[in-house]
Amino acid sequence: MLRSYWPFTLNEQLNNQRLAIMGIRGLETKIPTDNGLLKKLFYECLFDIQKLPIPIEPNGIVMSFSDPSIIMSLHIAGLLQNPPEFDSIFSSVEITHIKQLVYEAMTLINETDRELYLCIIQSVSTLAFYKFVDPGYIGGTISSIIGVIWLDPSDKEKWTVEVMAEQIVHEFIHTSLFINELVHTSYSNYDLLEVALVKSAIRQQVRNYDKSFHAAHVATGLVAFLVKAGFIERAAELIANLQSSIDDLETVSIRTGVLSTSGLTLLRALQNFFNQGIRQGSG
Repeated sequence: MLRSYWPFTLNEQLNNQRLAIMGIRGLETKIPTDNGLLKKLFYECLFDIQKLPIPIEPNGIVMSFSDPSIIMSLHIAGLLQNPPEFDSIFSSVEITHIKQLVYEAMTLINETDRELYLCIIQSVSTLAFYKFVDPGYIGGTISSIIGVIWLDPSDKEKWTVEVMAEQIVHEFIHTSLFINELVHTSYSNYDLLEVALVKSAIRQQVRNYDKSFHAAHVATGLVAFLVKAGFIERAAELIANLQSSIDDLETVSIRTGVLSTSGLTLLRALQNFFNQGIRQGSG
């Protein structure tokens, strides 16, 4: 059932990377047939737009703990509130623990669904681990630093293997949406995002349309993954308010026209997957 959820389909990730490369470098650009080389070229092309030298491992994911350029970029983007001089770096003992945690979480994802694992490897460049100064925030992504996932697993008791796996899948879905938006444009008018408000399926707060659009995709994907991984109670928590959020996205879209044709296609795909897969039991 996960195969029918588009972010979890490798061909979808590969096609969006190809389209992004051609859009940035031109239609005559030679596209690598090797997936690792395609990923490398994709992120080289993104540098033309983002101007951030993101570390790349073609067939893996870089774990960053002290890269000054990433720290500054996360700080400027608002994902890392600590000022540059603030000590946000994990200790060597903590780093060893985090690396093992990521290894076990990625193993869990791979054993749960091999193609989802390959999608994450293909699309995510860097897992950036830095401490956040305020409580309540444990990770994030942002469209201006596509490919970088920031995580703060400071609370060792809270950050189990299950939590790390969930957070990686969570932020990967955001990354997939950012890349999709880069090549297809999901919204008809970005000015409408601030007036087209919908309650988020994740935070249960009224947010701008794009934030709630992302949240519904993330919650849906997480429910599907968690059910297949056997974490039924956590999946039940996320599904509780998902139907109403998806319905509200439809209602607000009709009223405001905020979604482009591509965005409407994504919403239809989300509705179909939720109705046919999640509600009837994914796995």
